[in-house]
Amino acid sequence: MHLNVFISPDWIPIWAEKLGLIVEDVRAAADVVVPEGHLGQALCVLRKPG
Repeated sequence: MHLNVFISPDWIPIWAEKLGLIVEDVRAAADVVVPEGHLGQALCVLRKPG
């Protein structure tokens, strides 16, 4: 099984803080995020403060 990982989910808040961003949401690849089911890809939503 092939697996590509950019960073560990535990590191996302650290990166967001260093970039001056706020973590809105983090979803695993198996999380259902659309009516059709899961995307098969993890995702992270960041936003600018203010």
